[in-house]
Amino acid sequence: MPPATRRSPSGNGTVPSGGSEVSQESEAPEASVLANRNVQIVLLTTLASVVAVSGVTPAFPRIVRALGISQQQVGLLVTAFTVPGIFLTPFLGALADRVRRKVVLVPSLFVFAAAGTACAFVRGPFEALLALRVAQGVGGAPIVALCVTILSDLFEAGPRRTAALGYNSAALNLGTAAYPALGGGLAAVAWYWPFALAAAAFPVGLLVLFALDNREPSDEETRSVYSLREVLWQDGEVAGLLAAIALLFALLFGSYLTYLPELLEETFQPGAQVIGLVVSCASVSTALTATQVERLARYVSKERLVAGAFVVAGAALAALPHLPQLWMVPLGAALFGTGPGVATTAIIALLTERVPAPFRATVLAANSTAIRVGQTAGPLLTGAVIGGLGTASVFYVGAGLGMAAGAAVWVGLAPGEG
Repeated sequence: MPPATRRSPSGNGTVPSGGSEVSQESEAPEASVLANRNVQIVLLTTLASVVAVSGVTPAFPRIVRALGISQQQVGLLVTAFTVPGIFLTPFLGALADRVRRKVVLVPSLFVFAAAGTACAFVRGPFEALLALRVAQGVGGAPIVALCVTILSDLFEAGPRRTAALGYNSAALNLGTAAYPALGGGLAAVAWYWPFALAAAAFPVGLLVLFALDNREPSDEETRSVYSLREVLWQDGEVAGLLAAIALLFALLFGSYLTYLPELLEETFQPGAQVIGLVVSCASVSTALTATQVERLARYVSKERLVAGAFVVAGAALAALPHLPQLWMVPLGAALFGTGPGVATTAIIALLTERVPAPFRATVLAANSTAIRVGQTAGPLLTGAVIGGLGTASVFYVGAGLGMAAGAAVWVGLAPGEG
């Protein structure tokens, strides 16, 4: 007897009551994913979650003066937010697989919003601000991973899921590009106002609680969940994909974001505003290309897209120190941005295809942890390189790693269906 079916939470097709994803066999791949209410809610959630760093950093110079701290100390406001995610995201992802996605996501959004908004009311000491940032980091730890998990649950493997993941990557990068301007405007009024941007997560949390109709694993599925170690042991390609995305973000945060401003200053001496605009070109490029991965995957396997993205990113890094005119640098930055845009979306899509639905949040949480490890390790490694070899060497080392990673992905990942 065939399994009973129920209407899918996305409003498209049906899913077996035992819990497979939304059927898309009868739908055209180009059907509008953005018209799906659940996708819209998830994209709003992603946008609300990325404000915690990009929306706050423009206030750092004013915070240094207002609280009488050093430039090294103010950087702890980022560390305090990101470090909880390294340790908590895998645990919270596994919890979301065993209980329910919304059971973890909704409280996380409210903690993120409450602690972040509370920062806007702190006038000192600095330690109190740090403590609230840690609390905000605890709330923010699982949000992006669960957004990706919910999108993957809404659609079965194929073009519509890839499109949804691409839009989510685009939302993340557009927020990263736009929030500094908003945070800078608020910081011009008062140094503490940018922290109030986190309050947007309150209404988003209510939307998730009352309006999001997502698919949750069945009780039978949750009992079948096994450990991350077992998944990595059984499928080495999952481990390889996690290593690839960690390296990708090490290149992004190490070679590009940390030292492109230094390269620009040494070579062209532009103003701070110009440097900010040039650096943001990669985020815009990443957002735009992320939305096109679904189209590219119709012609080229996602495995090959990942390999090519690393090669393109590596080539762009190698070229940046040799660009003779300032107007050329935004073009190089935009070329570099296509690498993370394609690779991140394709890697996440591949991860969702290689693990069963009841284990998806755990693996995607591991993906978020790998990203945070790359974000943390990249600047440390490139800082060691620049100390002995100079600024340009950081880009050459990044280029070499990118090219090597592209070759490793090409050889190590067997192409599936595009």
